[in-house]
Amino acid sequence: MATVKIKFRPSSVDGREGTVYYQVIHGRVARQINTSCKLFPAEWSKRHSRIVIASSDEDRRQYLLLLDKKIAEDTDRLENVITALERNKFTASSKSLINIGKVSLNNPV
Repeated sequence: MATVKIKFRPSSVDGREGTVYYQVIHGRVARQINTSCKLFPAEWSKRHSRIVIASSDEDRRQYLLLLDKKIAEDTDRLENVITALERNKFTASSKSLINIGKVSLNNPV
């Protein structure tokens, strides 16, 4: 069974936004799907793997709410693809799942 985790990679440059990515683990092999979601380290809860929406700037707050919704939709879509593949007894490598997941994220139903 494959699992999807949401991860945050901070920028190597201080004061710059880092990137959210999805980690798909299948058969003890972990692969990554990169996103365009950019956050500052203080806007990410590593413990809960979630965006922290605490900004006093209304524009930033709206941006974070939009990203939170996008992440939820993406992970739901990835989990639905994985469930459908497993239900049909499709055996795939983690690399295949990543490719199928990327297509799913780029072409929502």
